[in-house]
Amino acid sequence: MNYLLDTNVVSEWVKPRPNGNVIAWLAEANEEEIFISVCTIAELRFGIASMARGKRRDQLDGWLRGDLPARFDGRIIGIDIPIADTWGQIQARARQKGRTLGPMDGLIAATAAVHGMTVVTRNTPHFEAVGVPLLDPWTGR
Repeated sequence: MNYLLDTNVVSEWVKPRPNGNVIAWLAEANEEEIFISVCTIAELRFGIASMARGKRRDQLDGWLRGDLPARFDGRIIGIDIPIADTWGQIQARARQKGRTLGPMDGLIAATAAVHGMTVVTRNTPHFEAVGVPLLDPWTGR
């Protein structure tokens, strides 16, 4: 089974006090079955760029430019036409159900749908209307 990590899971690696359940799940998972989306890179870049200049920002910038891409070499998924098409369908279905799905969450969900992956996230309510398999490592469900 392949997993697509949401940004909130990836960011646990670099938090000063990460959630133990998330870190344990990441340590036990088969590294070759774990993927990230370019959307996660974009969300992380936005978060880091929004921080005040300083040592922490510099550390995170180095992690985002070096360690993270190296760790996921060959397992960072870009947006292509099938993902874009699926995203449009997902957004329309969410709207029809009276739900709002942010663009990045929608693209992550579309990526998982196209590639047959489980989305690993703390924000399961954001993705429930989409119909992709979900795993919350904070709770183990």
